[in-house]
Amino acid sequence: MDDLLIEFLEETQEQLEQLETSVLRLEHHPRDKEVIDTVFRLMHTLKGNSGFFDLPHFESLTHHAEDVLAGFRDGRVDVTMKQIVLILETIDHLQELTDVIEETGAEPEDLDKSLIERLRSVSSTSLIEAGDTQPNIVDTSDITEDEQQEVPSGSDAEETETADTEPVIRVPGDVLDALTKIVDDIESARTLILKAFHSRDDDPLVAPLARLDRGIADLREAVANTTTQSVQHAWSKLPKLVSKLARELDKDIDITITCHDLKMDRCALKPLTDSLVHMIRNAIDHGIEPSAVRVKTGKAENGTILLNATQEDDRFIITLSDDGQGICIDSLTQHIVSRGLASRESLEAMSEQAIYDFIFKAGFSTADAVSKISGRGVGMDVVRTNIETLGGSIELTSIVGKGTCFTISLPSPLVTHHS
Repeated sequence: MDDLLIEFLEETQEQLEQLETSVLRLEHHPRDKEVIDTVFRLMHTLKGNSGFFDLPHFESLTHHAEDVLAGFRDGRVDVTMKQIVLILETIDHLQELTDVIEETGAEPEDLDKSLIERLRSVSSTSLIEAGDTQPNIVDTSDITEDEQQEVPSGSDAEETETADTEPVIRVPGDVLDALTKIVDDIESARTLILKAFHSRDDDPLVAPLARLDRGIADLREAVANTTTQSVQHAWSKLPKLVSKLARELDKDIDITITCHDLKMDRCALKPLTDSLVHMIRNAIDHGIEPSAVRVKTGKAENGTILLNATQEDDRFIITLSDDGQGICIDSLTQHIVSRGLASRESLEAMSEQAIYDFIFKAGFSTADAVSKISGRGVGMDVVRTNIETLGGSIELTSIVGKGTCFTISLPSPLVTHHS
């Protein structure tokens, strides 16, 4: 594959991630001119870059999406949830095109023309009739810092639209493994040398060796950083998942993510994120109630999912909580008994925590029906296996009518702070 095309694909991957994050922010702030400008600029850049290559599908799709975003920017097209979903669908399709190009070196022959037609239909429809007033697009450039801080956000990733957007260089895993081994060998040699000069304070080599020691320590940290990934970056796609699934189920659900500038070993972060995705899907499907039900019970119309990650002493603590209906211990007991997993008498002698642990049994589900989102009885056992494989543990607490909280504890060597 041509080097320029490889570079284009790498840049496109970064820009698509930034674009998706910005569009999700637009979902919460549809009248924010600064966000609209950012989304337009990123799509315009994607279109311009694709013009240097024989990628007519990619260029056509970005061109029509840019027309819609131009309508956002000049007020011809209202920023509605329907239009935001359309742009997110376009980003997904651009990602699929990018994946195919990366794998084959060329675009697929067929393009989803229906998507282009929908984009063209939106961009050609003026929502401003003669005499109508311009939609109220808010320019945040003149808003004070204090005023901007009052605007609620869905996650850390939303607060900084281009968070963790430094250029990405792809390095094969075996190269990183080899580099790590070399650093290990250097550190071993350093230890032997320092022991040999331990009692020779007057030796002229002591000062250079101290400098070498500091350099090797810096090298170790630099190599460690190549094998870690920003937790915030890895979880930046979760708001999109929540938004998409909530729409499918006709629910209103927000997610707030707090991860305190942590980085985590890439090999550990993926199974952790996969586990969180499964638990979030469960919370959306049969944890958080529909808006009408929530209002009747005195809750806020919008459901809330909170994902928090912190480092406490020698552990990395992740909590995932929702303000849904919670888990009724009596109902859970009935499910356990009906599936023949334990007798009612034995369950009566157990603590609530022990009963909750049945949720992590293979094949166990409390869902009354299987949906395309959850309820198949697979997943929570895999979640626990993933966490325990990383040397961690997971616990569940729940209050009926208040919600459910999962607490995951992992060993801190898997995690570092941004330097």
